[in-house]
Formats: sequence, C-alpha cells, structure tokens
Amino acid sequence: RIRAHDESRLLELQSFAHLAQLALTNASQRESLVLASMTDQLTSLLNRRGWEHYLSTVRPTCGTLVFLDVDGLKQVNQMSGYQSADEKLQIVGSVLKTGFRSTDCACRWGGDEFLVFLKDSNRVTTEKRILDVTGEITKLSQLNLTYGMAEVTTSSHDQNTFLSVIAIAQRAMEQRKLATG
Repeated sequence: RIRAHDESRLLELQSFAHLAQLALTNASQRESLVLASMTDQLTSLLNRRGWEHYLSTVRPTCGTLVFLDVDGLKQVNQMSGYQSADEKLQIVGSVLKTGFRSTDCACRWGGDEFLVFLKDSNRVTTEKRILDVTGEITKLSQLNLTYGMAEVTTSSHDQNTFLSVIAIAQRAMEQRKLATG
C-alpha cells in the first residue's frame, strides 16, 4: 500500500512539473510576442507601441527629444529599389541603437522618421551626440539626416506632454530642412 501511495504522489508531482513547464513556456512565448509587437522589424528599434511602453515604464522627466528625418530616401527607392532603401534604413537603425546610452530611447516613428530621447541630457550635449551619430550614419549609408530638438523639463509623465514636445522637435526639424534647402 505504501508503494501505491508513493507512485500516486510521484504521478501527481510529474503532472504538476509538466503543467509548470507548460506555464513557463507559455510565459516565455508571450514575452517574445509582446517584445515583437513593440519592435520595428526592419530597424530593430522600438516602434510607436514600444515608445509608449518606454514612456509608461521609465517615466522620463527631463532630457532632450530629437526628431530625425532621413533625407532623400524616396529617391533611393526610385533609383535603387526598396531593397536598397531597406538596407539603408537598417544601417540607420543599427547606428541609432548603438549610438546612445542604455538610458536613452530610440524609435522608428514612421517611414523615414525617428525619435531619440536622451534622458537627463541638455541641448548642447545632445547636439554633439546627434552630430556624431548622424555623421556615422552618413558615412555608412550615404544618407543625410535632418533633425530638430526640444527639451523636456516638466515633471509630468503623461503622453500628451511628449506629444507636444514631439511636435516642437518636428517643427524644428522642418525649419532646419527649409533653411538648408
């Protein structure tokens, strides 16, 4: 009788271990799917959903936001095809991903537009870093980028604050683009 009882307990433990393993596998797959849903496939940077997740979890309170636009990507598409343009965007993503600190956030905002938030960084430091990074992108991809900056100095953590800062940085980028012709 003791033996039958021990075998029954062993079967229960094996069943529990199997269920626990399934739960861990499920959790791991879910985590992979969530991460994939926040990442731009082409550039491996965060996408807009990833940006929103960054804002909600990190809650950055000050720093400088940079709005970047890739110049001439449409012409690359027309002259060399989408594959060439995609390869150049992959270079942009790679340099943006490695060109900043782990506390900063780079994302593909859409098409040929990117955002970079440099946490606890002022305009002077940010501009130096952006010039280094955009110079590297130009060297590797033969693409130029135009950028605009806006400082985040509020203690507010809501998405609307960052939307208005993005709009300011975008306008600064557009003005710079017009000025350089």
